[in-house]
Amino acid sequence: MSLNLVSEQLLTANNINQQDLFSLLGQLSERK
Repeated sequence: MSLNLVSEQLLTANNINQQDLFSLLGQLSERK
């Protein structure tokens, strides 16, 4: 695997993690 492929996969995983965090934060703020 090339470094470019690995870095792209890391960026994609990071984006997914950020979206999950934002959705969790949104749910927490709605509960308050």
